[in-house]
Amino acid sequence: MSTTVINPILVQPDFNLTGLISDQSLSLINVASTVGTPVVILPKLEDKESETIKSLASAGASAVLRTSCSCKSSVSCAVTAICSAIKLTAADAILLTTSDPHVEIAARASIRAGIPLASNAAKILRDELGIVAEHSVFGGSYSVTSAPTVGPLLVNLLTSPTETKITSAVGIDPLIIDLEHSCSAAEQYEITASTPKDIDLSRPKLKTAQTVVAGGRGLNTTKDFSLVYELADTLHAAVGASRAAVDSGFVPADLQIGQTGLSVAPELYIALGISGAIQHVAGMQNSQVIVAINQDADAPIFNIADFGIVGDLFTVVPQLISEIESLNKKNNYAEEN
Repeated sequence: MSTTVINPILVQPDFNLTGLISDQSLSLINVASTVGTPVVILPKLEDKESETIKSLASAGASAVLRTSCSCKSSVSCAVTAICSAIKLTAADAILLTTSDPHVEIAARASIRAGIPLASNAAKILRDELGIVAEHSVFGGSYSVTSAPTVGPLLVNLLTSPTETKITSAVGIDPLIIDLEHSCSAAEQYEITASTPKDIDLSRPKLKTAQTVVAGGRGLNTTKDFSLVYELADTLHAAVGASRAAVDSGFVPADLQIGQTGLSVAPELYIALGISGAIQHVAGMQNSQVIVAINQDADAPIFNIADFGIVGDLFTVVPQLISEIESLNKKNNYAEEN
């Protein structure tokens, strides 16, 4: 296959709970198309295969490696499939999301295949060295570029949902190739359903949301943190928090953004009462637009913010919510008429 597809870039997809390819994975295909030819590793699907392949083609996939196993959620099976796909395609790189399962899959595949891993990369490029990855290191203090010296590069890539665009012409089907690989009996399992504990499923997921509203120590109390939820609901956004807010008990740890929490890259990031410590910035600096509201004019968050408001968030945010609600009503009225 290496002679059929030029500069193949393997993409290992994530699946959401409805059984479809996740938005993050579709973003990976878009990114792969900028540095080579996207080739997606697809588990054997009992249903929705046609629908899934169409979505892959629309995102830019030129070829699909259809595996002989249906273990969509098995980490071990995914590692085996990746290693088989590397041998078949002579791929230049293998892209995975930054989800927890994919971080584990990438680490295991790196060891098993004996190839380098670039974890939590912000960007990938192609230069005279081949595929290289850009990272933020030391809490976001420096940006570095890593390149493999042996074999292809495995990459856990942080992507934004807005990177998913329709790239293929209607009617163009990707090349379908059967990928034979064997899994042990222990590897052949599948997670059919999952419900995160104490997570409000009515809001977007924090790691993949287009808009994130995050609160910090400036919210003062758990009750005051409800202001973050109110603004998030007005914007149909996900809710996040700084470590200071988590340590203060305002919100659970799974909402923490930063060096010791989640890394996010939304289209819009709104920071309420967050000072902007470098550990927090490391987890959100790849956001496309950053808005900060803080009463301390010297807060470091303003150094990276695209827009900043110096003021009491308990005065500013209710006014902001009121204005957004007014605009939403006008837009809804215009659509109805």
